[in-house]
Amino acid sequence: GSLFFRILQTLSDESEEIFNLTTFYIQQRLLKRKPKVMYSHFIEAIFHFNEYKDHQSYNKFIVSDHERQLFSLVGTRNKSARMKLYKFMLEHMTDEQRFQTTFKLCKDILQGAVEGSVKLTGKESNELLQDTLACLACDEIKLVSLKNRQDEVGELDGVPDVEGAVVSAVKKAIISQHVKTNVIENIVPIVIALKRKLEEMRSPIIDDLMSYLREIMKDYKNEV
Repeated sequence: GSLFFRILQTLSDESEEIFNLTTFYIQQRLLKRKPKVMYSHFIEAIFHFNEYKDHQSYNKFIVSDHERQLFSLVGTRNKSARMKLYKFMLEHMTDEQRFQTTFKLCKDILQGAVEGSVKLTGKESNELLQDTLACLACDEIKLVSLKNRQDEVGELDGVPDVEGAVVSAVKKAIISQHVKTNVIENIVPIVIALKRKLEEMRSPIIDDLMSYLREIMKDYKNEV
């Protein structure tokens, strides 16, 4: 049910003690038992925290009105609190999970907005889309293995580990090419299709989309 999101939401509590307790529980208990829990619930989290109910698969929890009001994070004034939770989730994923999360955000939400499974008809859908684009553009979703410097050389018993550095560089190059291919073949077409739709609707969300496009151009200018 929604218990995981209630636990996660205590990270936004004003009490530093509660924040530290929750962080300890998630890092030392939950993630060790369920290492994929952040990845598995990330897309659901965006639907849940924006209280978007019109999707056929996501956010189907039974929640009382009292509980909804008590834990609500909807609205512009709560966006920073929502982003804090999203970024925490992304920081506790592996690179493979971040890679898959990027694709799922584009496919399930951005493409859903283009094809109609995510209806762009209300405030909840606008904020759902804005949160999605903000997550896609944030540093926390970028692969750690691609952010590390290529020229870093470690040491083994005081001797430069050149062989290890070469293996690392080759691995990084392979991952980088795979990511670039995914961006160009799968993500860019979805973003372009959504851009056209938002322009036709004269939607203010076009500004958020352009911010994400700038991030794509920053990282993949030559490929685009």
